[in-house]
Amino acid sequence: ASPKLFLLEPHATVDAWIIAGKSLDPIKLLPSLLRASDDRQPAGPHHKEATRYLQHCISRMQNADCRVHNLLLSFLAKEEGEGPLLKYLTSEGLSASGEPRYDAKFALRLCMKMKKVRCCVQLYSRMGLFEEAVNNALHVDLELAKAVADRPEDDNILRKKLWLVIARHVIEQDKSDKGENIRKAIAFRRETDSLLKVEDILPFFPNFVLIDDFKEAIIQSLEEYNAQIEGLRDEMDEITEGT
Repeated sequence: ASPKLFLLEPHATVDAWIIAGKSLDPIKLLPSLLRASDDRQPAGPHHKEATRYLQHCISRMQNADCRVHNLLLSFLAKEEGEGPLLKYLTSEGLSASGEPRYDAKFALRLCMKMKKVRCCVQLYSRMGLFEEAVNNALHVDLELAKAVADRPEDDNILRKKLWLVIARHVIEQDKSDKGENIRKAIAFRRETDSLLKVEDILPFFPNFVLIDDFKEAIIQSLEEYNAQIEGLRDEMDEITEGT
């Protein structure tokens, strides 16, 4: 009777399911809820009530079944904005240890299909695919791309590679005058805590850019190298003295 009741009175039916609590098995109700997935209007009553019940199962009843989570994920992916789905991916859909209760590959395919770019960034990052995450983030939010680039904290080689992708994007997309472009590039280099050097970003500029335009940045870079050399020299002296 549940499928017919849900089709006729979705709100009242879901209220009854919620009152019944754990005496009902959500898995047995999935066929009824799946009918709402055919609702072409994301804000339609069946879609809305199916989402409400699944969220109740997960948040109140602590249901960890992957099928329940995947169905909720498919409903949230049809929402207009990315907020509800992003919240689910980063909190509601995770176990206490931080492991996803949903199928990550299914989630990624769905987010790509529904053009949920920020959610794709989150999923790529969680799967350790940081280059894909950065490239997607650059389409929607430069600050998000920078945040993703700093996530592999223990891998400076990968971090540098990710920041170089962002640097190339910033320089090639910037249509402002040459002087302003260079100033932004220098400021951008400082954001990486000297992870990027001037020589790393120079190849991204057109050939007609004069080296004089980078005089200040080159001097600063040389000073940094000199400080590193002095530091190494001091360490060598301490080691020699200790020996």
